[in-house]
Amino acid sequence: MSKSRPKVLIIGPVHLPSFKIGISLPFRHLRRKGVLTFETKSEQDITKETIAAVDIVVFVRSYSPGVYRFLKLANQLNKKTVYCIDDHFLAIPKNTPLGKVYHQPENKRAYLHFIQRSSVVRAPSQYFANYIRKHYRKKNVVSFPGCVDFSLFDKLKKPASNKSAIVIGYAGGPKPDAFGKVVPAMRRILKEYPSKVRLEFFGYTPPALAGHKNVRSRKSITDYREFVKELYTSGWDIGLAPLQNTLLHNCKTNNKFREYAACSIAGVYSDSPAYAGSVTHQENGIIVQDTEEGWYRGIKLLIDNPQLRKGIQKNAYKTARSKFNIDVCAEKWRKMLLR
Repeated sequence: MSKSRPKVLIIGPVHLPSFKIGISLPFRHLRRKGVLTFETKSEQDITKETIAAVDIVVFVRSYSPGVYRFLKLANQLNKKTVYCIDDHFLAIPKNTPLGKVYHQPENKRAYLHFIQRSSVVRAPSQYFANYIRKHYRKKNVVSFPGCVDFSLFDKLKKPASNKSAIVIGYAGGPKPDAFGKVVPAMRRILKEYPSKVRLEFFGYTPPALAGHKNVRSRKSITDYREFVKELYTSGWDIGLAPLQNTLLHNCKTNNKFREYAACSIAGVYSDSPAYAGSVTHQENGIIVQDTEEGWYRGIKLLIDNPQLRKGIQKNAYKTARSKFNIDVCAEKWRKMLLR
């Protein structure tokens, strides 16, 4: 390995937001600091020559036998190999389109080989890291989440806070199961506060809430940088973050907390391992049990207590700024790559 500036090859889905947040941002930062050089390639563009020319190979979300052969090659050439994963593929139900792909015997086998035969595995959460150590007997596992690019907000202004209604929002894809207990809780909230609360959804709107006079639906924003800027200027007071209690979701990262916290939004979060270690109840967020009453009481608490709500918004922002800025994330990558 080059002692001064190691050459890193990153292989993975460069179009995914998780790639841009968790990989591209910190690596660009490290390159600017003169720590390393790197290039990114999709799985289709790998050759033996590109593997041979670098010191470290980072595989992002890889699972196919065709890509695994390059992990074997990298190991044969004594390259350091990193397997970076942000979803537990084998926890995806087999009867779903994605599950059918990941559970194909050859893909499942390659996925397990990536975990077991890479030099180090980088997981997005402590829970997932511990699961890998226990169930796949992999000792060298490092866990840390993605980062926030605060420079996106430099020229933006948040709306004035003296508006007439409290805005509660959710941004994300369809999650009908996760919203199962949230919907009846929100119905109660809308009925109890008909002129004080407004709901806003980016992307998925639960059908049972669509059409309500105090519910606004907006199309999802596919460009992640534009989405984060839109979220920052949305004027949301409260953000919803329901998450199912399944192995798949327990292995998730704290993405919603990072987004809400960076935008000074007081989040209401499912009591999930995904948020353990990040969210402290009534300090930088609200943790609720996944019941109608749990969601109702958690949301109501923030509506009825403006000082608590503002304190959580302030503390959440401080948490994001201190723990999830690019410097912190890049340093974790540096230590993992160069140790």
